[in-house]
Parts: sequence; C-alpha cells; structure tokens
Amino acid sequence: MAKFSTIKQHIYQKIESGEWPENHPVSSENALAEEFSVSRMTARRALQELADEGLVIRTQGAGTFGCCTRSRQYHRQQKQRTQ
Repeated sequence: MAKFSTIKQHIYQKIESGEWPENHPVSSENALAEEFSVSRMTARRALQELADEGLVIRTQGAGTFGCCTRSRQYHRQQKQRTQ
C-alpha cells in the first residue's frame, strides 16, 4: 500500500467512526509527515485526495477539518455517478 494511502485510511477511519466529529481539526501536513515518517508532500497528497473526495475541507491559513456529513454524502453520490 502506498504511504499516502495509509495516511488517507487513518484519517478516513477516524472521521467515519465518529472519533473525530464534524469540523474536528485534522493534523497538519508537517505533523502527519512526522507521525508516518513520510515527506510533507506525501502527507499533502493524502489530505488533498481526501478533500477531493469531500471527506475534509482545507482552508489556507486555518487548516484541514473533517467535513459535514451532508457534504460527504453529496461527494460520494457525485463520485458514484462518474464511475
């Protein structure tokens, strides 16, 4: 499994299990890079893919946060339509 996929899976599990509620801050790129012993760019890719999938919202200067349930459902539906 690619390293960025491991990070994605970790964050996904935290959000989907409810351990991290809506709007819970996700660790920074630097913190994830250190925690998983990867480059910051690898952590960045994981966060960006989660944002593209609608699981997190990234805001420059504020951070990355778990997304609301309604938004996640919308993004899942859009993804299913394109597959």
